[in-house]
Amino acid sequence: MTTEQETIGIAEDSDEERKHQDDFLGPQARCLGSWLHSSFDGKTEWQVMTSVGMATDVEKSPLVEEISRAGSPLNDLYFIGMENLELWIDGQLAGLCRYRNVKPDANEDADDGALHLYVVLEAVFIRPRYHSLGFGELVSEALAEQIDAGILTCLHKERPFKGQVGLTLFADFNSEQGERFFDHLHDVIFKRMEAMSDSLGVSIDVETDAGY
Repeated sequence: MTTEQETIGIAEDSDEERKHQDDFLGPQARCLGSWLHSSFDGKTEWQVMTSVGMATDVEKSPLVEEISRAGSPLNDLYFIGMENLELWIDGQLAGLCRYRNVKPDANEDADDGALHLYVVLEAVFIRPRYHSLGFGELVSEALAEQIDAGILTCLHKERPFKGQVGLTLFADFNSEQGERFFDHLHDVIFKRMEAMSDSLGVSIDVETDAGY
């Protein structure tokens, strides 16, 4: 897995509003999970942790510099001074992800009565030494859990709607690895939304707007 860059195409937020990632969960600083991850042959194990908003800019800077040296179009706009989903391997910061779970425009759902939600994957980087070892899937699954929690929070907080939810996932690929990351993310989210739809009795339609 190399890098993925997604550009937000919904609305321009202020710098202060863009610091956090999820309009429904708000700013966070917490560990999501910690476990041992084994290589496919079972000969190597890594201590892995995922978190949100725990890494400082000082901890992020070497990774952001590595991103630049790799010739990636990603830059510190997505990471420095911003909240990220973080991947730690053996106590070292090894990956960063920036997404936006966007609150719908209050006027947009007035015509059809549906609730329209948007998720934008803006940037993902995992250190090349950890490519093709399953870490991309771990990050995408942790991201899907965050998105799921945000949408569920939104459905409980938003004003009443007519039982129809439209969820659109946005992505702008710059690599085949990025496309695979997004495809896996979509598959996990789709299954989670099916389960949420069944449990809440709400129709949730998942669409994508993604490409090169």
